Amino acid sequence: MLYAVNNTTGTRAWTASTDSNPQSVTVGPDGTVYVAGPADMFAFSQSGTQLWHTTFATTAAALLPAPTGPGLAGPIGQPSGPMTVTNNTLVEPISFGYTYSVAGQQVPITIMTKLVAISPSTGAVLRVLGPEIDTADANTVLDPRTGMILATHAPFETAVAGLASTVNPILPAGLSMQQPVGGLEGLAPAG
Repeated sequence: MLYAVNNTTGTRAWTASTDSNPQSVTVGPDGTVYVAGPADMFAFSQSGTQLWHTTFATTAAALLPAPTGPGLAGPIGQPSGPMTVTNNTLVEPISFGYTYSVAGQQVPITIMTKLVAISPSTGAVLRVLGPEIDTADANTVLDPRTGMILATHAPFETAVAGLASTVNPILPAGLSMQQPVGGLEGLAPAG
């Protein structure tokens, strides 16, 4: 459940239900509420009406081959940090990879993380902007003076990095798990 609260009175303005687990919320300049879940994104109007819902399965399939190893499923695309709203685009770090079955649980295995440009009006992926060195952990901030995107990274993937010796040999040829790096990354606009 997503709750919007009036920031003056503290009363509930509206609620909206999703079939996802909202993890990151950003409000656009026009009041549109953008919500990233574990494998999808939503947009809601100022009154709580759902405007769109999108997943990243098609983009994941375009970037990664189908898995061939035992216990692997996917490919998948998962929002991996808060989104940035620009004048005409949402920018979201997406972790692309597979899931691996461990003790009956599907554990996400990240192969790569990329910044993705998303249409704020439709939720469609407009283009893949570029790679990130790690999964984003905190705000991905657009510096309006330079156009630079600053991404902070934390080793969230450390929790599954121990699976690399088991998973890497069964991944499609040439692929391996993304290793945690941490730190700060600056990405400058191209062209």
